Amino acid sequence: MTTDTTAKPQRRTQAERSEAMRVRLIEATLKCLETDGYAGTTVTRIVETAEVSRGAPVHHFPSKAALIAAAAEHLMRRIYVQLGKAVSQLDASDDRLSDIIFASWKEVFGATEFTILLELLVASRRDAELASMLQHLWIAAFDTLGAAAD
Repeated sequence: MTTDTTAKPQRRTQAERSEAMRVRLIEATLKCLETDGYAGTTVTRIVETAEVSRGAPVHHFPSKAALIAAAAEHLMRRIYVQLGKAVSQLDASDDRLSDIIFASWKEVFGATEFTILLELLVASRRDAELASMLQHLWIAAFDTLGAAAD
């Protein structure tokens, strides 16, 4: 009896492929925000960066604003993870809040993610929809940071 050691990998489900495409579009959006700024982050530029068809963003996101919102939420999650890692590595201290602030500055505010976040914050001055979405994300961030400080 012979066994086939070159078995084909199992095909991903439609849901897995769809989620992978959403992440690919989100990552491309973040890259465009970093390199081209908010004004230069067009759907055409995102499609080029992600190397996907022109219809992919439309299929997965109802609008450019929805894609930017998903990218901002993804960005904030990455920042939360970085903050969580920084806080979890802190030693016991009498001044935990200062330690958290310094660790946050070192691990988050010096990273690429912060550049992208700044771009979104500046753009939100003139975009009410973006400002509202970022406000909700900031409230969640403050709640997370407050819980970590406690």
